[in-house]
Amino acid sequence: AAVETSTLATESSTAAVKPRQKIKSTGETEKSFDQMIIPSLKLNAPVVSKPYSELSWDLTTLGQDVALLGNIPNQTSDNNVVMAGHVTVRNGSNGPFRYLWRLGPGDQILLEDDNFTYTYTVREQVLVYPDETSVLEDSQTQQLTLITCTTWDEETLSYLRRRVIVADLESVELRQIRME
Repeated sequence: AAVETSTLATESSTAAVKPRQKIKSTGETEKSFDQMIIPSLKLNAPVVSKPYSELSWDLTTLGQDVALLGNIPNQTSDNNVVMAGHVTVRNGSNGPFRYLWRLGPGDQILLEDDNFTYTYTVREQVLVYPDETSVLEDSQTQQLTLITCTTWDEETLSYLRRRVIVADLESVELRQIRME
């Protein structure tokens, strides 16, 4: 069996094929990623689409999945693909983004859909307050933004900060197809 791979876009030509924010603000699904793979964390998690509803996204049933967050109303481009995942889940076990803090510049994040693998390279990691929404805004370049909770506070029984990973789109490749 032969394996065929084709590169459709590279670092210098990613404008030719670009991932789109997968859910319109109305909640209407356009398309979705299937999997998120972070090799350095040995993470392989399913991706589910979560539409924007009123003032936020409902992540209560997310569990071990990663959420592709739908567009905020009035968002003008789809350059910033935003995803969220839990650090811990309701039963106290590790969530898919438990070890996100280990990511650093140069680490790769792969997103797969039915036909393509999108490869992103981590640019930076920052901590923000929960009400800091600038990380959700449009971007001039094609990027992936991962968000999770951090800095647990025993007094308020809540997370005080959000960990944000920003990664740049490096390539879009056809997924490997096995030819019999």
